Amino acid sequence: MIYTSKTYIEIRTPRSKPFLIATWYRPPNSSTEIFSHFKSFVGKLDAENVEFYFMGDFNCNLASPLPDISTVLLTNIVDIYNLHQLIDSPTHITHTSTTLIDVIFTNCQNNIVSAGVSHVNVSDHSLICVFRKISINSPKGHSTLTYRKFSNFDSARFRYDILTQDWDRVNSYDDPNKVGHLEKSIFQCVDKHAPLRTKCIRASKSPWITPQSKKRMHYKDVLKVKAIRSGNACDWMIFKKCHNAVNSEIKQAKEKFFKNALCENEGNSHMTWRIINELTLRKIHSSSVKEIKLDNSSISDPLELSSAFNDHFSSIGQKLINAIQQKGDTLSYLDYVKETEHRFELKNTDCSTVFSLLSKLCKSKATGLNKIWARLLRECADLVASSLCAIFNKSIVSGVFPTECKSTKVIPLFKQGECSDLNNYCPISIIPVVAKVSERIEYLTENNLISCNQSRFRSLHSTATALLEATDTWAFNIDKGNVNAVIFLHLKRAFDTSNHSILLSKLKAYGVRSNSSNWFKSYLDNRTQKCFVNGSLSNSQPLTCGSPQGTILGPLLFTLYINDHSIQI
Repeated sequence: MIYTSKTYIEIRTPRSKPFLIATWYRPPNSSTEIFSHFKSFVGKLDAENVEFYFMGDFNCNLASPLPDISTVLLTNIVDIYNLHQLIDSPTHITHTSTTLIDVIFTNCQNNIVSAGVSHVNVSDHSLICVFRKISINSPKGHSTLTYRKFSNFDSARFRYDILTQDWDRVNSYDDPNKVGHLEKSIFQCVDKHAPLRTKCIRASKSPWITPQSKKRMHYKDVLKVKAIRSGNACDWMIFKKCHNAVNSEIKQAKEKFFKNALCENEGNSHMTWRIINELTLRKIHSSSVKEIKLDNSSISDPLELSSAFNDHFSSIGQKLINAIQQKGDTLSYLDYVKETEHRFELKNTDCSTVFSLLSKLCKSKATGLNKIWARLLRECADLVASSLCAIFNKSIVSGVFPTECKSTKVIPLFKQGECSDLNNYCPISIIPVVAKVSERIEYLTENNLISCNQSRFRSLHSTATALLEATDTWAFNIDKGNVNAVIFLHLKRAFDTSNHSILLSKLKAYGVRSNSSNWFKSYLDNRTQKCFVNGSLSNSQPLTCGSPQGTILGPLLFTLYINDHSIQI
């Protein structure tokens, strides 16, 4: 006979998926057939994608260097279903033996805060425990997604409406800041043919479970209720047969789903790792923020969260600059900059170049504050290229960068550490699509101004080329009998702390003069940002320092800011 003890409960919390806690006891020297029942139960929960925790006395010493047949059977089940064993200390200690037989298994290790053993004097077994994270102060309501509805989008009608706009009036403006009128004309047509919609979303945890599968699962439950009520052996046999068939079907559907997903995304490392993370139940950080601690108080309201993040991101650079102690030396950054004899001037672009850039826009790029999608600009690239070209050229001639293109949308992305700490988030900046097109035209690539030792943010250069050059130099020095001394520096918040005055002075030293210098000053001045958190957008905040993030020119300007290629060590 098989003797076993099993009890389980389901825990439900508001706005969270339920999870299962089960206890299991296996008597010593019991038949190995007991593990088939354990495997069957685990397989059922795995097929239904349920988060579970099994704990109890399995009487299998998992700390033994020479496991017996029972321990081998148990570890095989653990490996098959990718379970995690949370207890790593002995739980049954006597004067003659020390064993680990009381264990906790789970299929969702990422939700665990800690687990351990407490040696209380209640039994000859020690107490095992686990602490799981439970969100209490979750944001109320459903997650929402704002999108443009393309189900009835007619490209021909959209292009016709774009063509009938008063482009002559837009082209007659001498002020490049009138780019807002062009965006308004485009937006009216965009909003008409692809209107903005908002919908509630719920993540699908088991996309391989189809409506047909759910019907069969419901039918299985009906058979179980019938078998319980009748107690008839035939009814139990029918239920068991249906139960096994449904579980087998779900397993096959899950396997097929992930195989197809991996095949479809072959060569796409980003999506491949996303699928692997989902398959292995690794936690993927969400862009939503539940709670932030600020000035000894907690903030969970979406609008307050967006304002707190915006204040933090817009001021962090200046705070770091102010915290730097001013030393009494007389050296200036200009002492390390070699002034070039060359002169750099921004040149006018042409309609074909603008059209080419519009046609190559990535359709999936995030949308800035103006909510004009790259996909729709590509649809009418040939119709708006000449007007955009005229605005870009007026910007170069006047030395004024359009104000509309200097407004940034910022989304906080969690990095690591405590989720309630503002410092553990980095800003993801999204600029308007028109600004991206404009900045791709104005590239500082002339006159070979960038140091040959600079590898980042340069074409045909990367971390790999920097490491190859470094290791080659070190090897050469070793061959000559020299000693290598290496200094590694970490630039904290490097982009955020760039000083605009210093950057403009260095640009002048590199040959950027007169009207082009005015253009770069206008590009850096009066930049603003708004922070988007949990569907709420903050008020605008000015950016007084830093290389603009999320832009095309930002990395290049930062490279010139730290260039100083005349330094000799």
